Amino acid sequence: MPDPAEEKKEAAGPAFAAGPQNVEVGVTVRAGFAMWRAAIGPLMWLAAIGLIASVPLSALMALTGFDPLSPASYTPLAVLGAALALILGLPFSIGSAAGSLVVLRELVQFGEVRTGTFSAFVSGYRFFWRVLGAWLAMGAVVAAFAAPAGFAWFALDGSAPHRQTIAVALASAAALASAILWVRWAPATAVVVLEERRPIEAIRRAAALTRGRFWRVLGVLVVFAAVSIGAQVLAALVGGAPETVQILTMVIEVAFLGPLSAALGFALYLGLARTERPKA
Repeated sequence: MPDPAEEKKEAAGPAFAAGPQNVEVGVTVRAGFAMWRAAIGPLMWLAAIGLIASVPLSALMALTGFDPLSPASYTPLAVLGAALALILGLPFSIGSAAGSLVVLRELVQFGEVRTGTFSAFVSGYRFFWRVLGAWLAMGAVVAAFAAPAGFAWFALDGSAPHRQTIAVALASAAALASAILWVRWAPATAVVVLEERRPIEAIRRAAALTRGRFWRVLGVLVVFAAVSIGAQVLAALVGGAPETVQILTMVIEVAFLGPLSAALGFALYLGLARTERPKA
């Protein structure tokens, strides 16, 4: 007798009544922008909640002079504080990201958003541990690829021949492997939330959804990356003073990039799920 829970999982994506019908880059991007416009209000509020996650870390950086790009600022106290701030901010980040997917699912299913912002956040927060587990699992795999480069850099003597060449070659290979995994696992968070799968199961499912469609998924991710970089450059050009640039960047994140990221991610998942290739 079929398992109702498994049937629910298998039907989660293709059951939606609207949205992209394939995973072509242009179709997916247009669908993402359309959903962004249609649900901009709730998505903006959820992005604002997610931005709370950056407040403790920003305050810490201001107080301790901690700079992720400056090794000299990596004192034990600063690193410990940054880790604590990041941990405290994770519930807001994950609840916001998952809640945005809940909002977009309603938009596609019913043609309107029926859940309030706080309710959507609470619904998204239900998946906190599963989403965190998926993120940690993916991060652990990426870290494993990066480990040989770090080992080569720190273990080899500074005067050893080709030390830098070996470390750079290993780091380049790790970066390439990480980029490939980034594409293959792109819909993992959406799978956790929309299909209610467990972390490892969601990662495998994401890899199955993207199998054979690597370049199309990469195209969607590159489009968003280009839009994100363009928006940040615009903020830097218009803002002038560092404080103004920071404010503009936060506004762009809440009103544009955060909501658009959620909409494009949802559209990508939907297109992949609807055109999933049958198992041999």
